[in-house]
This record gives sequence, structure tokens and C-alpha cells, in this order.
Amino acid sequence: MERHTARTGNGSSEAVPTRLTPLKKCIFASNNDHMSRQDYSTACGTTQDHSDGHDSGPQRQARLRTTATGTTQDHSDGHDSGPQRQARLRTTATGTTQDHIDGHDSGPQQQARLRTTATVTTQDHSDGHDSGPQRRARLRTTSTGTTQDHSNSHDSGPQRRARLRTTSTGTTQDHIDGHDSGPHNRHDSGPQQQARLRTTATGTTQDHIDGHDSGPQQQARLRTTSTGTTQDHSNRHDSGPQQQARLRTTSTGTTQDHIDGHDSGPHRRARLRTTATGTTQDHIDGHDSGPQQQARLRTTSTGTTQDHSNRHDSGPHRRARLRTTSTGTTQDHSNRHDSGPHRRARLRTTATGTTQDHIDGHDSGSRHNLSC
Repeated sequence: MERHTARTGNGSSEAVPTRLTPLKKCIFASNNDHMSRQDYSTACGTTQDHSDGHDSGPQRQARLRTTATGTTQDHSDGHDSGPQRQARLRTTATGTTQDHIDGHDSGPQQQARLRTTATVTTQDHSDGHDSGPQRRARLRTTSTGTTQDHSNSHDSGPQRRARLRTTSTGTTQDHIDGHDSGPHNRHDSGPQQQARLRTTATGTTQDHIDGHDSGPQQQARLRTTSTGTTQDHSNRHDSGPQQQARLRTTSTGTTQDHIDGHDSGPHRRARLRTTATGTTQDHIDGHDSGPQQQARLRTTSTGTTQDHSNRHDSGPHRRARLRTTSTGTTQDHSNRHDSGPHRRARLRTTATGTTQDHIDGHDSGSRHNLSC
């Protein structure tokens, strides 16, 4: 324990012990200003230094050095004009350096780099901004000298470009989400204009593109390859949402195609083709002016086709036809209207090729002509 000299009541001096924590010493400035405070903690001759200094803003500069075996850890949080202008963190265990820099030019989190090394390998994370948040973000992680690179760049909007490359055996995975003017590049006018995702395990490429011409989800393509086979999902729009959507899924080279297209209204045309053994299922929901203008459903399991068509000329349920085949037999339901509700309704049902016909027709009144 240290001792210092204190003056007694009779004017003499004597040595008295001080009340300080062992192996710890605090030094303050004469004016007790927080700007110039330093705190030193020593253990086995090693120095820990924490300096929290401010020029004009809060946490202008903050440095932290922590050493265990003479190694130095350095944390610097500096600000030029905004909060967290520059922040560096170096942590070493066996002489290796970890460096974290969070720098800002104009916005928050302008640049942030993180380097972490275990066997002198470097991990680098850089999150840089030119004008907006998350301007560029790169992440490189290496275990055996291989580099993973994540770059999120923005020209004017958030998440302008984002690339992710991950390599384990030298193979590259690349995710690019780019923006020209809006969020989720590449966009012509709407969000999520184009988004590409390439994932490779053995050099094979998966590509996801979600592009828009004028509306949301204009084009979306998904290509997934495991044995060189391609899956393609395309969601395209002419004027409205979900104008056309195509989905191709291949496992043994077979293609599934889903198209949901619109000319002016919702659910203009929708086609669904699903193939397992080369058989095709086709669902089309088309509209001329009103909802559910045309709807056709073809479902095949052994090459047989089921067709449902619900068509409208001007009013709801103008014409409705239903053809269902199990052994090549056709069932046809047609509900037609000339001027009034339920003007003519015909139902043909065949099980062995026989036809049942129900007509409920109206000329001017209700149930004017009825024949079965």
C-alpha cells in the first residue's frame, strides 16, 4: 500500500496510508475535466488504457487498449462531425490484429471494416456510404486463404447493389441486389426491378432475377441447377401487378411453368403447367373486361385433360363451360345469358358418352321456357 504525507493539527507532518485499489491508479486533471481523464489498470506490468475524449460531440474519440501478455487491443471511436465517425478495434491474442473501423463521411455507418485473424488470415467487413445508409458493405472471411466477399453498394437509394461471394473450395456464390434509382436495384421505375442470386457448390450457378418494367415484381426468374438442370421463375407485368408469372421447376429435366398474366385487370391470364412424367397441367384464368372473364383448367395425370372455362361477355357468369375427362369422356356445363339473369342454362353430363341437357330459359318473365 502506498503512503503519502498529511499535515496534522499542530503543524507537523506524518505518513498516512492511502485508500487505493491494489495495482490500480487513477489520475485526473486539475480541473477534473472528463476530456482529459485517463484510467490506467496494470496487471503484471501490462497496461490498459481507456481514453474517452470529446472535441465537440459526444464520444468524439474513445480508445481502449487491453493487453494480457504485452499484446495491445486498440479501440478508437472518433468523430469528425457526426456520431461514430471512426471506430477502430484491434484485438490481438498471439500477435494477430483484429481491426474494426466504423467511419462516416456524411451519413451514419459510412464505412465499417472488421478484420478478424486467427492464423494471420484476414476477415474484412466494410460498410461504406457515399450519401445514403449502407452505401457499400463488403465482408471477406477466410479460413484456408479463401475469400468471402459481401458488397452492398448504393448509388442513390438504399441497398443499391449487394453482392455476396462465399467460397469454401474456391467456388463463388454471388448475390447481387442492385438499384438504379429506387430500392432493390436493378429497377427501371419500380422496386425489386432485378435481383440475381448465384449459388455454386460444384461450380453450378443458381440465378434469381426479379425485374420490373413499370410495376412491382415485373420479371422474376429463378434458375436452380444441381445436375446442370435449370429452374426458371419469371413474374412479369405489363401494366398491373402479377401480369405474367412463369415457374419452371426441373428435377429430371422436366419443366413446370406457371404464368399469371394480366392485360388490364387482376388475374388476366394464369397458366399452370406441371409435369412429373412429361404430362402438362394448364390453368388459365383470363379476363377481358371483368373479373373471371375466362378461366380454363387442364389437369392431366395420364395424359387426360380437364378443361374449365368460365367466360363472360358483359355480365357475370355470361358463359361457363366445364369439361372433365377421366377416360376420355366430356362433361360440359354452359350457363349463358342473353339479356336477363339465367336466360339460358344448359348442362350436359356424360358418363358413358351420354348427354344430359337442362335448359332454363327466360324470354321476358321468370321461368318462361323450361325443358328438361
